Amino acid sequence: MSKVQKLGGVLLVLVLISSVLFLFDGRGGSDQIDRDRFVIADTAAIDAIHIQSTDQDIHVVRQGDTWTLNDTLAIDPSLMQITNSIMSQVTVQRPVSQLNKAEVRQQLEKTGQKVTISLGDERRTFYTGGNLQKTQSYFADEELEEVYLVGIPGYHHYIPGIFELTLNQWRDRLLFDSNYRSIQEWTIDYAKGVDLKMEFEDRFFSIAGVQQVDTAALMSYLNGFEQFQLNDYLSPGKYPRYDSLLTTAPIAHLSLTDIDQRKNRVLDIYAKIPGERFYLYSDANKEMIVVDEKRTEALLKSPSQFKRE
Repeated sequence: MSKVQKLGGVLLVLVLISSVLFLFDGRGGSDQIDRDRFVIADTAAIDAIHIQSTDQDIHVVRQGDTWTLNDTLAIDPSLMQITNSIMSQVTVQRPVSQLNKAEVRQQLEKTGQKVTISLGDERRTFYTGGNLQKTQSYFADEELEEVYLVGIPGYHHYIPGIFELTLNQWRDRLLFDSNYRSIQEWTIDYAKGVDLKMEFEDRFFSIAGVQQVDTAALMSYLNGFEQFQLNDYLSPGKYPRYDSLLTTAPIAHLSLTDIDQRKNRVLDIYAKIPGERFYLYSDANKEMIVVDEKRTEALLKSPSQFKRE
């Protein structure tokens, strides 16, 4: 399970915890620690998040009803929901002991994330990170003077993980979001084999070379385009074996035309590397995308597979 998928399960847990905390404070004690030091009560007011570390610089900015990533990229909307849930419930458990404070402070400075959250004219800046085993979550003020062990009551997982995601992991992974009502044309041009061409005509779809269409098989196939997510984006240079595939001829060229032009897609698929579980896709900008072999091979159909017996 990928890091993003694991975080996806966090949201439901946090919502349940929030409901319990509404009825029961659960903090205990009457000490002088400001346990809400890092809480953002009105997360709807967040309009930007800036995450800085030694190896990345991520800007998440609200633009109307949507969020953009580093000015041009679409963001995975579930990650903002997770971030909001964490920031509305994060609780200071205790200050880091004086014995460990210098070590933790140095660790946050070298390997942690500096997070700045904008709420209109207000800025909240803090450092976040954890121990090597990812069993303890630390938040610190902007000056790294006050360092705290933090958590969410009832939730016993590593909190800073959301801020440790890479740029590609923050990106929206929705590759196709069409269905039989919106698809106008779908074609697969194979380097070898019989091409597939579907067109919506009058009330239903026609398939080139197929006289009697198996409606059940076709509908099952088209339903697969709804909420079809890619597995990951690849950065050039990180996986040389996949980089080299871009210099080879693709095994298939895909073209999807939707009623909503924003959902149109043109993609190439390359031969699967022996022993790997993913196929490489690329778009007109040579963006490198991987999708698992099971879903890719379910996508690469031939006309004969839609013939009614």
